[in-house]
Amino acid sequence: MASIKPIIDFRNSGDGRGKRVILEMEEYERQQVRLDLLAKLVEGEASVQSEADWLSTKALRTKLGI
Repeated sequence: MASIKPIIDFRNSGDGRGKRVILEMEEYERQQVRLDLLAKLVEGEASVQSEADWLSTKALRTKLGI
């Protein structure tokens, strides 16, 4: 869950550089979904590179019973 803080907490950043961003919750949630998807894609890409989890066509057909 997102940490929601009052806007007054963002008034003084100290060094003049932004440290926070204000987003609508819907946009934040969309970004989280994208990050989750990217993590899964990276995991899948690593699996393809290792080829350890791959089945041959023949083995797949046997496993599916076709």
